[in-house]
Parts: sequence; C-alpha cells; structure tokens
Amino acid sequence: MATKPDTTRHPADGLSVAQRNAVDVLAAGMGDQEVAAAVGVSRQTVNGWRNHNPAFQAALNVRRHEVWGSATDRLRALVPRALEVLEGALAVNPDPKIALEIVKLAGLADQGGHLGVVGIGPTDSAAVMEAEAQRRRLDPMAYFLSGDPMSPTERRALEADWLALGSSTE
Repeated sequence: MATKPDTTRHPADGLSVAQRNAVDVLAAGMGDQEVAAAVGVSRQTVNGWRNHNPAFQAALNVRRHEVWGSATDRLRALVPRALEVLEGALAVNPDPKIALEIVKLAGLADQGGHLGVVGIGPTDSAAVMEAEAQRRRLDPMAYFLSGDPMSPTERRALEADWLALGSSTE
C-alpha cells in the first residue's frame, strides 16, 4: 500500500495528525502494523516514531498515563465487590493466614505488622502541593525522565532545581 508523506504538524506538540492518531491507536493496544494501516503510513514509520521520536514518545506516555488512570479507576470501583467476596470466603473459612494477607494487601500493616493509616496522602491542598514538591526534589532527574506530563512552568522549575542540585555538589 502506498503511503502519504506526514507533513502537517500540530503547533502545541509538534505532532502531525497521523502521529496524534497513532498515539491513540497504540494506547488502545494495537501493534505497529495495525496502527500503520489505521493512520495511513508504513509500519516502519510507526516503529520510527515509537523508538526515535521524543515528542511522539512523550505524547504516547501521556496517553498511556491517561489510559492507566482510567483503568485504575475501574479497578477501584471493583474493590467493594471484591471485599464482599473476601468477607464471604472468610465467613466460610476463617483462616488467619488469609485474613493477614488481606490486611497486608490493603496496605494497613507496616513493616512491623502494626496497623495504621498507610498510603493515604495529605488531607489539605497546601500539604498535597508540598508533598508533590518534596517528591520531585528527592530525585528531580528521575522525575524529569519518568515521562510524567508537566506544564512548561513545572518543567522550568524542575530544571532549575536540577541545576541547583548540580551546582551544590561541586
């Protein structure tokens, strides 16, 4: 099949219409050949975008984050029903090992086996922002390279933090 050149670019991210469509199809789980057929380019072109085009890779990672977030929300919605099944199983077979595993899976037991509120973040917006800032300060380069979507302002702040860290170690 003859393919058309990929020339039109979107000003915000530098991706063409075909690339933006390819991001959506790849995030839906299709392979390179299927994506190529869907967007009208060759399989090699799709492979090149995925492996050698940073703007495309970043856009694909952003889309994957969105898809993963949606899947995570769906899993969370199943938790109440899963808990009912577990409660029923424990009622029939009150095995302490199963009960302890449920507590561990829920993240309620710390390393010493003590129960507490674990894995729940701050409860006010200022503390949430401070926790996020602290997370980024711990290893700003890892965050920078992780593919987390950031605004240009966030990126500049992170780059400034990274440069400051670099100059403080000299």
